[in-house]
Amino acid sequence: MNITIQTPYAQADRYTGIWANEEERINFRKEPDRALRCTISFAAMQLKEYLLKTLSHASITFSNQTAADTDVLLSLDKISGDCDDEYHLIPLAGPSGVRIEGCSRRSILYGVYEFLKLQGWRWYYPDDGGEIAPSLRDTLQLPERPLVFKPAMEFSRGFDLSESYAYTSRPFLMWMIRNRMNVAICREPTAALSRKLGFISKYGGHIFESMLAPDKPWDNGRDLFDTHPEWYGLPENGLRQREKALSVQLCVAHDDMFDYLAEELLAKLNHEWYEHDRIDIWGFDTWGSACSCDVCQTIGNNTDRAVYFLSQLRQRLDRAMKDERLDHPVQLVMCSYEGTYTLAAPQKPAPANLLAAGDSVVYYPINRCYEHCVEDSHCATNRRYATTISDWEEAPCQLPRVIGEYYNVSKYEDLPLLFTHSMLKDLPYYYRKGFCGITYMHVPMMHWGLRALTHVLYAELAWTMKETSSMEDVSPYLADYFSGLYGRYASRMNVVYQLVEKSSLTIASWRAWDGNSILSQLLKWDGKKPVQPLSPNGHFADGILADGQRIAKILQQTVSMVDAMIQEEKTWMAREGAVTIQQAVNPDELRKLNTKDQLLQRLTVVHRQLLYGRDVARLSVAVCRYHQALLREHDAEADLAWDDVETYERALERYYMPITGYNANSLLVNDAMIRSQLRPVISRCRAQRTMKLAQQKRG
Repeated sequence: MNITIQTPYAQADRYTGIWANEEERINFRKEPDRALRCTISFAAMQLKEYLLKTLSHASITFSNQTAADTDVLLSLDKISGDCDDEYHLIPLAGPSGVRIEGCSRRSILYGVYEFLKLQGWRWYYPDDGGEIAPSLRDTLQLPERPLVFKPAMEFSRGFDLSESYAYTSRPFLMWMIRNRMNVAICREPTAALSRKLGFISKYGGHIFESMLAPDKPWDNGRDLFDTHPEWYGLPENGLRQREKALSVQLCVAHDDMFDYLAEELLAKLNHEWYEHDRIDIWGFDTWGSACSCDVCQTIGNNTDRAVYFLSQLRQRLDRAMKDERLDHPVQLVMCSYEGTYTLAAPQKPAPANLLAAGDSVVYYPINRCYEHCVEDSHCATNRRYATTISDWEEAPCQLPRVIGEYYNVSKYEDLPLLFTHSMLKDLPYYYRKGFCGITYMHVPMMHWGLRALTHVLYAELAWTMKETSSMEDVSPYLADYFSGLYGRYASRMNVVYQLVEKSSLTIASWRAWDGNSILSQLLKWDGKKPVQPLSPNGHFADGILADGQRIAKILQQTVSMVDAMIQEEKTWMAREGAVTIQQAVNPDELRKLNTKDQLLQRLTVVHRQLLYGRDVARLSVAVCRYHQALLREHDAEADLAWDDVETYERALERYYMPITGYNANSLLVNDAMIRSQLRPVISRCRAQRTMKLAQQKRG
């Protein structure tokens, strides 16, 4: 089969491979024509690479024309349109083929990967094991009619990451573009690739803690707090204190503070943040209060003040653009979030400068319950969020709204969790309530395992927002998820996933940042005899211990099921005969030698996740049993529970969990015990037991 991949560039036959890889030499802001040529050429190279692995016999050439002997023509080009992420697959005749056209550089790539998905290709997670190839064939699957694709969540489809440079991954960016995401947090090592792929680049977050650190040296020889105490929010008691300065949101009554912050922001935007298109501008993440001064009170509620804060920064950035001190537009993103005291909807209209710039707000329901859907009025936790979501929908401040979910919030510590039922209900609900973008904290860079389903479902729903009770109905690319990843174990792994989802239902009640979660209550316990039982906070209908034991039992069942599949796969591989001996001479070759046991590797990744989840569940139950036994003064039961605590503690200390980002320049590799977050609790309990034993010996 002779295939021509047609691009709009003369000498494409000679230079496509070169143009596709020149991203390091292009200023994507100032050289749009070179940028487009680079991305289209890369799209052409991707088409060629994957079609050669799809077809039994194919000759593929690049051209800006159609050769006379062309059997199939695949044409790539950019078109104009209202939505940057819109793309089309248009059937061609004479010769047969398809025109892949997109309204932006990244949507051309969306179209290419859409065409490859028609051939059977899938990308379920970033590394090689997540790529599913179709069987070799002699023909291509061409669309019979024009296909037009436009996302439901048009404004933003991305993730929130850790600050760490560990969260820089070429495979992850490739997974994102193949699954039609549009916002990426790129770091310096992957910035050029991110630009080539056409991503909107986002950065920032809680950035003012360092800019406004009270002890930051000032040019008068004093520090910032001594020089400008008035910048810090006034507590209700009227007394500003250095050690509590960041526990109150900033006072927005001072133009000189905005001037200073704008200059700090400009310095970053012109240097280390130059590549970023959107900057998260969030308040202090201290779950404190807001300024109580008279000026701040007149501006409106706490969220109105945050909007005003954003508008003041916008005013200064716009001025910098006009004065040519900033050479590119940057959008600002505020957050609606309990930790910054801004969950409530604003009461005043959005300032015109924010609307003109396309600035936006992300709504973060950090303590939401996953046992119930957000709109479930029977859940007191979610009812509060549903109310404020409706308030935002009706508020006069109509900034673009993005929903921020928490499928791997830091308190969840990479536990094996699934939220399929919740996502199928909640994401279309968010769309109905006017949200135009989606993000979630914190996407892992590695060790996806069963969590790959969360990510591909998330990506597909961001496009369709289809209301259905079945993930297979969301997209044809989800229907073969289990068969693609697990082959002969597909039906059994489907059962494993269903069981894991059942074990995930009460995760927020167990571990959310909310002070009422079981983990939060335990972390406030001094290890002595408790004065009251752990509070179920309106959940755990069968009791806290019963729920924890249910979770541990389910996870043990899944561990056993996957372990059986692993043993079967090893036996099957052995029966297939001895593998040809191959020898690697470098690490890259060694990695490639491990591709023949990908199914086994997929199973073992899930197995490790389930072991970790089971061990954390067992430890959590044991600590809760110990708490209850002390409360009831059941010494024998307390001793038995403590034995279990130490047994499961030792089990978790024996292995590591994946890399954890610590800050922009550091890594941590914590053992599973640390990641359970129960070590401080157990240490206090052990100290109290040691003291009690010492007293008994003296007595």
